[in-house]
Amino acid sequence: MELHGLTFENGTDALAVYGNGVFTRDAAGRAALAAVVDVLRRAVAALDEAGPAAQALPDGDGRGDGATSVANPFG
Repeated sequence: MELHGLTFENGTDALAVYGNGVFTRDAAGRAALAAVVDVLRRAVAALDEAGPAAQALPDGDGRGDGATSVANPFG
């Protein structure tokens, strides 16, 4: 799903959000930001709707499985 310059990809174990969203300080920017916030709130609600299983969500480092850190090649 693409929304206001951001891409949301729902994987089997993670929600990836990437892109370049710009939200201007006007009515249109507020509406765009509200739409993005709504998508994220629905993602949280989907986890909460899992009931007791939501409380059993594994602790993680927030990077997902298989993510590795590398030295900054630019300094």
